[in-house]
Amino acid sequence: SGDEAAGLLAWRTACHSARGALTTIGATGLVNELRDLERALARPEATRERYAADARHLHARLLALVTRLSDELEA
Repeated sequence: SGDEAAGLLAWRTACHSARGALTTIGATGLVNELRDLERALARPEATRERYAADARHLHARLLALVTRLSDELEA
């Protein structure tokens, strides 16, 4: 459906943007995971439901990284 396609495009765009930022700071593990998710989301059979758990996992990892960076900058 159109809503599903638009949602998948938004997720892929977010992955791509985050990869760029994370590449800059050298977070290669997250970069690789985001690249893999971005590729998976581009597959014809992809649905947001199918990859929601992966997206939540990466979101949690990103939040943890941001928290660690914030703590280091405040130290």
